[in-house]
Amino acid sequence: MNTYIIKIITAESFRKHEGFDLAILDDKTLPSSTLWTLTAYDSEHFLDFKSRLAQKLHYSPNQFRLWVLEERAIQQTGYGRVPQQRKALRPRRVVPENDAELTICGVHRNGSNTYYSGYSSTYHLTLYLELLQPEREALSSEAKKKQSMIFVKQFDALKQKLTGIGHFYVDHGASSLSHLIKTHMNHLNNKDLELYEVCFSWSILKIMRLGPVECWKDQSFLLHTRMKETEKLKKKSMTNFSRG
Repeated sequence: MNTYIIKIITAESFRKHEGFDLAILDDKTLPSSTLWTLTAYDSEHFLDFKSRLAQKLHYSPNQFRLWVLEERAIQQTGYGRVPQQRKALRPRRVVPENDAELTICGVHRNGSNTYYSGYSSTYHLTLYLELLQPEREALSSEAKKKQSMIFVKQFDALKQKLTGIGHFYVDHGASSLSHLIKTHMNHLNNKDLELYEVCFSWSILKIMRLGPVECWKDQSFLLHTRMKETEKLKKKSMTNFSRG
């Protein structure tokens, strides 16, 4: 019987994470993110595991759903132009709850970022916990299909700090996302907001500014940047920012 160590990324842990990704898991050069962690046997039913998790986090099981994540290998140029191989986590799909017989092993087999630790038949699995939004759950299936889940972070050029804001469901257009961000952060009159997309092109991490009518790729990771200083400071800040 195999054992799974399951880590849960939440909205709270995402907000506290100061890197580009959802969390730091196995980067040996940086301390790992502090995440809720549970253990489970491969034969445990997923719905039983979800009930245990709900009890631990003081939620009702119908308040949230869990996503399996996929790891995308990226090549990021470090200082001195030395290529560095890194992995990026992105939500892949929701764990289905219409199968009472689905086990933790089944979640693993159906595709996830699970990896084998190399000893004692132990596997590691990371899931993203999404708190359900009643207004979105009330939408039709067709309306939901037209939306993408976009994770947003804020880079404050004055403080030189990158922090998570949360995720939004939006249509493919930067203007709608910009309005949601301003409403969420109570910055409706702030015109000094710029959107940048962190995307992958041939396994290379790129950061590109989005115009008001531009779209993004599915499951992209967007950054919301606040600039209020001179153009010189702006260029300096974005140079440091793009290095990650």
